[in-house]
Amino acid sequence: MSSILSTRETRRTSSRERGTPACRAALEGILTTTDFVDIVAKSQPKAQTTVERYMTTDVITAGAQDSILSVAESMTEHGFHHMPVVDEEEGVIGMIATSDLAAYLSQTGQLARS
Repeated sequence: MSSILSTRETRRTSSRERGTPACRAALEGILTTTDFVDIVAKSQPKAQTTVERYMTTDVITAGAQDSILSVAESMTEHGFHHMPVVDEEEGVIGMIATSDLAAYLSQTGQLARS
């Protein structure tokens, strides 16, 4: 994955169907590969430097029920290649990438054919 997400557990429950614990995580920040390359080039951080020190904490996210068009527009507007997807009840539920959008357009036949 080309982005690192930092989350904190906000609620822990047990799942009877799977017998494994399930947790709800709140998004605390994101550190992208672009951020990381820039940080290394400018700051030369030490091995013990934490993600928390450099991550963006004002994260722009997509909602689970947002339209593909609105997510694509937001990603384009902000120059993002990836965007966390969140749900009010579940917290962070995934990450959408520009490659996901391209695959969707390809599968739905919405790309103009040459």
